[in-house]
Amino acid sequence: MGVVQNFSRSMNPSHLQRAVAVFVSYYQKCSPGIHFCLEELKFLLKALFSRGFVKDLLDVLRVSTFRKILLPPEFVLSLFEYVRLSGFHVLTADLINVTSLCVDAGLVFTVEHFVHMKYCLESLKTASQQINLFQAIKHRALNSNVCNIKTGLLHIFTEVERCKEQEDWASLGHMFCDLCLSSCSLPELHHFSSIISRALLTDQTAAPLPFIPFVHAVCQGSTTSEVIKNFLGHIGVCLMFEYYKSQHWKKGRMLLDVLNEQKVSYVKLKTLFGNEEAPLLCWTVSIAAEVFLNTGSLEGTFDLLKDTLDVSQYSKIFNQHLKSCIEKQSLTMAFSTIDFMIMKDILVNRSLLQSLIHKLGRQNIWRKARFLYKHAMSVGYYPVAQVNENCKVLPIPHTLTEIEMTIAIEMFMATNASDIWGETQPSQLQIVLKRKADMELISEECYNAAGNRLLSTAQIANPKLVIKYTTVNLSQEQVFTLEPRSVSKWLNQNIKLTTEIWQQPSQKPGTGNCPSS
Repeated sequence: MGVVQNFSRSMNPSHLQRAVAVFVSYYQKCSPGIHFCLEELKFLLKALFSRGFVKDLLDVLRVSTFRKILLPPEFVLSLFEYVRLSGFHVLTADLINVTSLCVDAGLVFTVEHFVHMKYCLESLKTASQQINLFQAIKHRALNSNVCNIKTGLLHIFTEVERCKEQEDWASLGHMFCDLCLSSCSLPELHHFSSIISRALLTDQTAAPLPFIPFVHAVCQGSTTSEVIKNFLGHIGVCLMFEYYKSQHWKKGRMLLDVLNEQKVSYVKLKTLFGNEEAPLLCWTVSIAAEVFLNTGSLEGTFDLLKDTLDVSQYSKIFNQHLKSCIEKQSLTMAFSTIDFMIMKDILVNRSLLQSLIHKLGRQNIWRKARFLYKHAMSVGYYPVAQVNENCKVLPIPHTLTEIEMTIAIEMFMATNASDIWGETQPSQLQIVLKRKADMELISEECYNAAGNRLLSTAQIANPKLVIKYTTVNLSQEQVFTLEPRSVSKWLNQNIKLTTEIWQQPSQKPGTGNCPSS
């Protein structure tokens, strides 16, 4: 199908005919599997139609109908009409042959359809012998239509309704297997699967989830065919979308768990409820990821996304979830999400990281705010301190909030505690308020506001610090110093905080808050 797709989209007529040759030669020998794409067949036929390659088009139709891949009867009618208007007399026998194949494959034509097809044949001055053959095909088709409708479709609809009313989901699963293993065409299986999907959605409050006994009944055999697993995946995607729209996250998670348990692949499948033209891979994966995220399974989300999408795509999904958690004030979930993202090297939106740390500090959840800052700093989200000849320097970006600045200064003091306590004349601790952020200069007003935030951190610390503005460096950046006695006092009163958080490897914090701030 990939080769057919590439050739059918070429502007070169010989490439289009090559697509026909590949399609015909392959499906003459092999039955359609899960990689067959009806939309690509339609595209190929449309391209042939628009170029006037009717003979090639008929060759494709012969093979597709032989494999019970059926197109709408209106397409066959439009083909008759095109041949009539073009005056292609030599193709009348081919048209009749394709009509016969369509009828044998189960395509339903009405009386009106046959009347128009006969008119086209007569307009082309078709031989009486061929007209008689066409009439025989018509009578055979109309008789089989009645039989199919009465004994086939009605029986299926009745059986689905019975299973739904009696909540007999296992029987529905057995019937689904029988349909997949029957002589039904792929479009018919598509239609029947959509009916079954709606039956399984009848009562979204039902417990247990109707889909679970249905799947177990389908997969109870030792082997399950690719066609069964493919349509089972389609049904699962349909139900997942509905649970997503109604925000029944737990039901969606139960559904995904049973699909994974039975090794049913679904991430590359589309819903059966319309919108088949849309490129739904990212959409299906995104919704499945949201289901996992909203049921607290960060690892499940990551396992779903890796090899499925590139890093930039699932970074977007995790950040959307993170944003939603912060907006809903679900700070614990937001904290776990960022921690997981950093651990898995998934890019975190910096503004969301800053927002969460700021909110944690404002709500006095300092321990988690510090842990998150430390974890983020270890992978480059925040600058580390620098050592010069006569002083130690902490660069602080002007974009930081006062909570982030407070934590940065705490870290700066704590990591230099041994030097401060051990030296008779400890090195000077300097803070440089950086002007640039992502190589962009800012206004003087914004920069001065950042300076005020930096000075305000002295009042947030417990005990309070003394921070003094001293000078401006060559880059026109404000330089501040930490008064040594206030630093020593802070370290003496926060020795536990210093050793447990800033002088130890990162460990996940508990739920308790540190009282130092």
